[in-house]
Amino acid sequence: MRPSIWTQVQDPAAYNLNQWNHAAVTYDSTISSGTLKIYKNGAQVATVNSIAAPTNGKVIVGNHLNSSGSAVTGMDGSLAVVQIYYRALSAQEIKQNCFAQQGRFSGTNICAAP
Repeated sequence: MRPSIWTQVQDPAAYNLNQWNHAAVTYDSTISSGTLKIYKNGAQVATVNSIAAPTNGKVIVGNHLNSSGSAVTGMDGSLAVVQIYYRALSAQEIKQNCFAQQGRFSGTNICAAP
């Protein structure tokens, strides 16, 4: 990780291929000097603490930055919905959103129980 360029949080396990998945990332500046959390299918799977607030206004989804600051493709797939909120959603709100989106995109119950 190169904190001077970018900060990441990633799921320790691979996503299921050829299946709809719900992914959510939150940033909360009020917890542990800034906390990034990632949720997969409504369940929290990773956390990174002591993350400074973004200063350059860039948000990159599905890619990462190389050492010169250019975006490098990292995701092989497609995104159905991207939502950006003015605050960090709670774990319960992430689960509710997973269930709402699941009804639109998947016939399989993959979301964590509320």
